[in-house]
Amino acid sequence: GYAVASYHFAAWSFGSVLAGFVGDGICRRFGRSATAWFASLLVSLEIACLIVSSNSIHTITVSFLLGISGALLGQSLF
Repeated sequence: GYAVASYHFAAWSFGSVLAGFVGDGICRRFGRSATAWFASLLVSLEIACLIVSSNSIHTITVSFLLGISGALLGQSLF
């Protein structure tokens, strides 16, 4: 129910905050273009995993990873 949904949002937010701490260093080390392509690939794979998974633990984990890769994608593009 609502508790499981809130775990997804919390995991996504925690992933985004984590990417905020390390994203700048990743962009500087690998370049913005390479980071953007890699983050785009990760987002695509993670969305596919989110679609096919029915286990709450898996979807919460994927939400965390989507928070990281989505924020990383945003940092590399803007």
